Amino acid sequence: MRVGKWHFPDDRLYDEHHQWALLRGRIVRVGITDFGQDTRGDILYLQLPAPGTRAAAGDAVATIETGKWVGRVYAPCGGTVTAVNREAEARPGWINEDPYGRGWLFEVETDPSAGRVRLMEGEAFRAWIEAEARRYLLEEADPEPPDP
Repeated sequence: MRVGKWHFPDDRLYDEHHQWALLRGRIVRVGITDFGQDTRGDILYLQLPAPGTRAAAGDAVATIETGKWVGRVYAPCGGTVTAVNREAEARPGWINEDPYGRGWLFEVETDPSAGRVRLMEGEAFRAWIEAEARRYLLEEADPEPPDP
């Protein structure tokens, strides 16, 4: 699906932190969406969790920094981190260049009893991301006036 200039693959689920989740059985690969990477700017630093890290759904497990923003990456489901993308950690610009490919962040093996955060897909996601895009474009077009 496309919303404005941003692309969102139909095979993924999305959350309100502008993250994507690709489910493959009990393994969930996690990354930042095209919109998320674009609106935050050039990613300069990435700190990923260690394999073996246990997380509950919604726990902050990684950190991303740009020149204007520092943010957290959250586990979309409860479970254990089984893999991290060390190449992306060494080359954080990959997240900007290829957020759904080389720029993936980590994988979690889900614990069926641990639950997962609210993930969106299809028309529900389209409606949500269109509203986010409109809000972002309005903010970019009409920045705050300078102080008197």
